[in-house]
Amino acid sequence: MPTAKRSKTIFVVNNEQAKRLRKMSAEEEDENVVYVQRTEYDYGFDGPSVKEVPFVRGKIDGLFTWRWSNGNFVETPYVRGVIHGVERERKSHNLTIETPWVNGLKHGVQRTTWPDVFIEVPFVHDVA
Repeated sequence: MPTAKRSKTIFVVNNEQAKRLRKMSAEEEDENVVYVQRTEYDYGFDGPSVKEVPFVRGKIDGLFTWRWSNGNFVETPYVRGVIHGVERERKSHNLTIETPWVNGLKHGVQRTTWPDVFIEVPFVHDVA
């Protein structure tokens, strides 16, 4: 049975600290330790936001999230530094976008939804 991942959340306030966190992650011997960069922003059109970026051995690995105080968010799944899985976005409380990714390429049906409109766009290897 695989060992459970253990997280170390570290608050980061500037790019230099973010670089150090990524370096610490790259130097970590245990691949079950996830370093989570947490950055809080108090500005922006959508209000204050929080960004969390998980790193395993120096690469983004897991769910990268960015959440705003108004309810908007972006959730992007990564596997060893490459986008892989379904990315979800919500904008202005009434627009949602789901984009499937396979090994860093859009692949599958991207769905965009408003209260009265639904659009599906199929992608094959990043081509609509």
